Amino acid sequence: GRVITRHGGRRISKQPGVRPRGEESQGEARRATKTRTETGRDMVNTTEVRGRVAEHVGTKGRALKWIDVASALWLEIVVSVCFFAAAAWRIAAPLDENGVDTPATRASAYFQAANFIVFGLLGLGCVFWPIIHSSKREPKRANPSSSVRFVEEQVVTVSGRNFRPHAKNSRKGMENSLRTLADGATIRVPTRRSMRLDEETNADEVKEKSARALETAAGKDNKAAGTQQSEGNLAYVANLRSFLVFMVVEVHIIGVLVAVCEMQGSLSPGHPPSARPTFWTPGNWVYTWCDRFGISLFMFISAYFCSKSLDRKGFRTFVLGKLVRFGGPYLMYSCIFGPVLLIGLKEYLKYALDSMHLSAVAKAVEGKELGVFDFSDWLKLQYLFQRGPTWFVLWLLNFTLCYAVISPFLPTLRFRMPHPLIMMTIVGPALGGIFYAIHTTLHHSQYRDFGDMDRWEYGIGEYIPFFIAGILGGRNNWLREVKEMRTWVYWTVRVVVLGFWVLIFCELAQSWKIPTVIRHLNVELLDTLTPPIFAVPMSLFVLHSFSHWFNPQTPGRFHWAFWASSYAVYVFQALFYLPLFIAYLEILKRAGVNVLGEVLNFVTTTKRADPLIEGCIWGAFFFVTITTHLLLWPSGFLVRRIPVFNKMF
Repeated sequence: GRVITRHGGRRISKQPGVRPRGEESQGEARRATKTRTETGRDMVNTTEVRGRVAEHVGTKGRALKWIDVASALWLEIVVSVCFFAAAAWRIAAPLDENGVDTPATRASAYFQAANFIVFGLLGLGCVFWPIIHSSKREPKRANPSSSVRFVEEQVVTVSGRNFRPHAKNSRKGMENSLRTLADGATIRVPTRRSMRLDEETNADEVKEKSARALETAAGKDNKAAGTQQSEGNLAYVANLRSFLVFMVVEVHIIGVLVAVCEMQGSLSPGHPPSARPTFWTPGNWVYTWCDRFGISLFMFISAYFCSKSLDRKGFRTFVLGKLVRFGGPYLMYSCIFGPVLLIGLKEYLKYALDSMHLSAVAKAVEGKELGVFDFSDWLKLQYLFQRGPTWFVLWLLNFTLCYAVISPFLPTLRFRMPHPLIMMTIVGPALGGIFYAIHTTLHHSQYRDFGDMDRWEYGIGEYIPFFIAGILGGRNNWLREVKEMRTWVYWTVRVVVLGFWVLIFCELAQSWKIPTVIRHLNVELLDTLTPPIFAVPMSLFVLHSFSHWFNPQTPGRFHWAFWASSYAVYVFQALFYLPLFIAYLEILKRAGVNVLGEVLNFVTTTKRADPLIEGCIWGAFFFVTITTHLLLWPSGFLVRRIPVFNKMF
């Protein structure tokens, strides 16, 4: 390491362990100017943002300017301003993603606009707060010539290394030097008051490491060592997060095909079909149990590391980082990629279907989700704000920023994780009661997805409680307790999960001619009461299983690539699997299969689907699943190599 000391334009280069001449006089000069440094300390402003150039230090006796912050934090400013633009769009066109205009959709759009305005104000406030704060506190000086010049040492610490700034003591030189740093580094410019010489720093580090090693060997309760021991290896959390992203993509693909299966007989004046295609039962079974716990576990994992990240970065850096990482991809999909994708799907339908088939499809889908849904209006060319899979990113950002705002006022709670049996027998049923009450109230209401929340019964009954549990778990290292569950406990959890899987299958078996006991289950009661009760043991089962079976001690390059790609895969998944469904239909057409005629017969009959339809549905599942993942994951990895995108993903 090297320390560059500037005093009135004179530069002194010092290596660790070497005391240059005049050091004692330099120390006396620093002590003599302590009062002046305290007076001019507000003129030096630093900002720490991980992943980009984030340090602009006022030099040559002048305070940091607005342009300095804007040039360093331009991406944060762009995202904040884009939130204002999105708010204006939602106010000007208060429609849902299908173009429906109702009082509920307008209220939801206005709520979103207010939400976006808060994001924009919070982002710009955090960006420019140091300048606003320093301008209020800057003392008045009668004599401009007596202003304190910037004469302190400048050492830039980058990922544990010392970086020597540009030789010229100027703002432009500092900026040019900082811009050469590798992306992803954490940059910090210490102020004069907190700066120490390299040899002092190294000596302190050596002492700290030696003391820590001795305390660990002696078995003492050293804080840093205790934290490391309590957490253990958490590589399985990254594996689990990527696996959940994989399952979300699969659930969305399966959901499309399940909807196709449920269209059977939708144009028939008779009774609903007695037997749907064979894909419906296994597909709907996987869809149901994944839907009831996947996003909730996502919330828990995201919140688990939230508190430690906030403590490490501080409020301002934490908020700006989340706005870029969550807000940027959300706006990118909802305002650009999602609307363009929907327009492409509409144009393909108008191209592929003639008037007779358009009329048949309109009758089949009309009123399935909204009583006011008009298929002909839906086909109109409109650039509509899209929710898509990024609704989860939006609400994760909401929950995270709310926690960051209220965390200074929250008490620090230290307690062990409740026993798994208590969570399954008390916490789960309590959440089930909340879920049931909200579902029965909002099930037939247009406010069920208010504010782009995916069903508020899940939002209040699962997502918010699991996020709170993640915050508490991160503070108290609950994952260690999950990993160390006793044998009889985790086997009990596994038996409960297996029982729920069987129960979910019995729910779906109501449309088949099988035993009477199964056919007398109250499906509606199970659907409205059991999701949170199932989510608790299922989450414990998955966390424990991954901690023991998918927890590599030395992750390889494939692991790192898999982990790095998962976020982009989640955001851009619809851009792959929906066009691939169209590609599959075109392949069938080129193979001589009359797809439109078969679909028309399928939606008009209540008989069992013929072998051609059965084969087409199963073929679509395997074709779209395989091709989607083969294309999506490498693309998600490559997206992180694109400028600007690499700051968000």
